[in-house]
Amino acid sequence: MDGDYKTIHDRILKRGEGEDSWCMQNVKMCLDAQNNDSNATHIDTVNKSPEVIVKEIIAKRCNLCA
Repeated sequence: MDGDYKTIHDRILKRGEGEDSWCMQNVKMCLDAQNNDSNATHIDTVNKSPEVIVKEIIAKRCNLCA
């Protein structure tokens, strides 16, 4: 799943992690690695609810299997 820094930052805070948590300290590194993965199936998560994201994952997964 793809998201911009602000989206990921806000979601990490929302789940109760602090600014000093491992995941918060490594957001940029993980975003850089993800953006360079050309073999991945990318799903944009910016401004989307978890329900919409799940539907997109299922739709893309079904298309890969067909």
